[in-house]
Amino acid sequence: CEPHPGAKRAAAWQVYQSAHRRCFMLHQEGRYVEMGRALEELQRLLRAHPSLKEHGADVEALAAHRFELEGDFERARARMIEAHRRATEAENWRRAATTASDVGRITAILPRPDPADALEWQARAREFAVRAKAPRLVRTMDERRASVLKTLGNYDEAATIYDEVVAGCLKE
Repeated sequence: CEPHPGAKRAAAWQVYQSAHRRCFMLHQEGRYVEMGRALEELQRLLRAHPSLKEHGADVEALAAHRFELEGDFERARARMIEAHRRATEAENWRRAATTASDVGRITAILPRPDPADALEWQARAREFAVRAKAPRLVRTMDERRASVLKTLGNYDEAATIYDEVVAGCLKE
């Protein structure tokens, strides 16, 4: 999956979108070495084109997911926190919600998880989803919180939240 030779003449945002999709595809296919090179290309694009700064959170999140899949949870958490910082700096509330949720999820699966910290990140994720005025995103963040609660062994609380999410989906 190589870029089209004519892509270099495209606008920076188009080159970015193409490179991001390629990187995500490589991630999904588990082709991490190639994904690493694609991530480096994305980072070069961001440095070369300040107009793409708002996408920094997306690139950091991809890097975090790569480290997570490689089993380096501490590094994944650090990169996801950076992704969250960039999302809030850009006032990208949807990405801020998903990155906060991912920090919480990763925190819950660390070798020595901090349940309070994991749940604080999940609460933060919901706040950002509400700020984004996105009811479906709020339900997604609720589902993710339930998943973290389940990971932490809080099955009854997780089940209650799952029931609320399903009820909300059925009303839609």
